[in-house]
Amino acid sequence: MSLIDVLIYLGYSVLGINVIIYSVKIKNQDFFYRVFYVYLIFTLIMQILFEVYAKINQDNLFLSHYYFIGQFLILSLFYHSISKSIFFKKTILVVIIYVLVMLFSVFADTFNQNQFNILEVLFTSVPIIIFAIFFFIENMDKKRKYILINSGLFMYLISSTFLYSLGNLINSSNSLFKKTIWELNGFIYIILQILIFIEWYKNFRKPEVAQ
Repeated sequence: MSLIDVLIYLGYSVLGINVIIYSVKIKNQDFFYRVFYVYLIFTLIMQILFEVYAKINQDNLFLSHYYFIGQFLILSLFYHSISKSIFFKKTILVVIIYVLVMLFSVFADTFNQNQFNILEVLFTSVPIIIFAIFFFIENMDKKRKYILINSGLFMYLISSTFLYSLGNLINSSNSLFKKTIWELNGFIYIILQILIFIEWYKNFRKPEVAQ
């Protein structure tokens, strides 16, 4: 088994663990906790679909279009629900509407193509990175829950946005370079999942978790 396979399956394993532990007593949690749990479930389902298509030797890049859109919508809702700023909340709603209009009016015909759409990656990922920055600013003087999750998302989205924006170029490059790039992405994804786990361990494993 190659290093990239080890990283991929390790990432899947930690994600699976996170899905299980975040489901514990979810009915007692606040709304944004539940939204983030939906993100974990969505990510797990998409990873399974990517893996299934790969195992049956079918192109799976078309799934990336639905992954980016789903990730954008769920994480936008997460940041909208967790923010204390009315201005920030309204801004997120405007961004959601604008991005969806752009995606479905300009890029709808690319959703079934087996290649990365650079503009689609940027339109769906950069806003989330900006939302994460605003969350840092909003909470820089506070020891608030979700800081670790926000840090992980910020780090991973910067990395993945860069890599997926160059995805078509990377996939057509020499095998060693492509292997190294995707190994790096897999490693950073594992860090994200570990931070999500640590967040749960620090703030949500005890009964009195409601914020």
